[in-house]
Amino acid sequence: MPKGPIRRAQLIAPFGVGAMVMVTDGTSLITAGLDHWYEREDGSEADDKSEFRVDEWRLAQSLGVEHFRLPPDFRKPNKGDGVLNAYLTLPFLRFPQWHFCSACDRLEKFHLIARGKVKCP
Repeated sequence: MPKGPIRRAQLIAPFGVGAMVMVTDGTSLITAGLDHWYEREDGSEADDKSEFRVDEWRLAQSLGVEHFRLPPDFRKPNKGDGVLNAYLTLPFLRFPQWHFCSACDRLEKFHLIARGKVKCP
């Protein structure tokens, strides 16, 4: 949903899960949960999640987890390329849902997944 790129490092800090992001058109968004990070926009799962796996045994043991994963990166394959995990995007949700137009004094509710800048009808 954001109009500009967000680097992988920014997804860990400061724009991790639940963080607010302001995109270039002025829309504020919230980063969705990790359970949706490895899905395409059509709802299909990533082909091979093990590609994003990071094994850091000392930290994993300390935190009581098996492994860590890098945030997915967007890949657009060239014609004929067999690129795994192509078209993975990170989900962002619009926040707040309610928008007030100061020009016409109208209050309108938008869907969490609505795209684009809010414009007065």
